[in-house]
Amino acid sequence: LAGCVGVNFGVDHGDSYMLARLGRTYTPNDIRYAAQVCRKAGLTIMFDMLLGSPGETRESIVRAIDLMQEIKPDRVGLSCGVRVYPNTGLAEFVERQGPMSMNPNLHGVLKNNDDFLQPVFYVESCVGEGIHGYVASLIKGDDRFLHTDPSLVDGNYNYNNNSTLAQAIANGARGAYWDILRKVTAA
Repeated sequence: LAGCVGVNFGVDHGDSYMLARLGRTYTPNDIRYAAQVCRKAGLTIMFDMLLGSPGETRESIVRAIDLMQEIKPDRVGLSCGVRVYPNTGLAEFVERQGPMSMNPNLHGVLKNNDDFLQPVFYVESCVGEGIHGYVASLIKGDDRFLHTDPSLVDGNYNYNNNSTLAQAIANGARGAYWDILRKVTAA
């Protein structure tokens, strides 16, 4: 036996339209099936999602959160904003939209960063600045959701700045960071 006890899936979204926009060939039903198979095998599961991509709406976010609440994975990682990396389709899309400093969808280092080597994040302007509060209102304190809200230091999964996680590791916890957080909050 390999000793695998959990799987983290980068499902990227839970809404069929957004999955297609992200170039994914699987559907919400495929995500449901993956969860079923993992549960049957006794595996702990986490799904990671990217919220705010081009085409995102408040309604598509609701559908994604609703799917996760229906499936009930052990953890769900919610990234609000999608990092723009150089030489990707998203970078090309952003470049076609004109100057970064004028783009209402972009956040991060927007000046003197045409190569995208410093962090730039895309958040569709119709969900924009209030995305963290909106997502928090949808998850309603459900601790299965790890939300990247920068104001929630111990409620997010910014592995490099989570004091609960750091303390658990200092106390000897080992394994996937999301699973350590799951075990700590369940205790």
